[in-house]
Amino acid sequence: MTVALLFLWFALLVLPDIPARRSLERALIEVPARRLNELNRGLVIVTIALAVLGLLLFQLLEQDGMLLFSMALPELSMILASVEVTTLVDIVATALVVSAGIKMRQVTGLIIATMFRPRARTKRTRVQRGHSANDDEDGPATLALAA
Repeated sequence: MTVALLFLWFALLVLPDIPARRSLERALIEVPARRLNELNRGLVIVTIALAVLGLLLFQLLEQDGMLLFSMALPELSMILASVEVTTLVDIVATALVVSAGIKMRQVTGLIIATMFRPRARTKRTRVQRGHSANDDEDGPATLALAA
């Protein structure tokens, strides 16, 4: 296969502009370039995430992990394609970039200023307690008048 592709590549370099060369160029250069142009950032990120998940399962569960991953891959890829996870990945990446742009001194200064801000103190007064109606006290007994 490699020898055949090298031969075709060499034929593209050597052949003059004839219909055979143009059809080879279309099949070997233009069609793959058009297919590669359809790739976007989200698709690449999801593909890398699936590959990392497969390697992790293989590392942890060895042969059973690869068997499990190969059985779950079609359903997992369809779920990822239908939910549009690439938009969520873009949102998370944007949030990380924006949060990296914020100066940490300003954030910590704001947190400290709001947590340890002096609060206005009100003067506390003692509540005057009245004497309880206790019959054991020494002194004149008073009766409550009922209205």
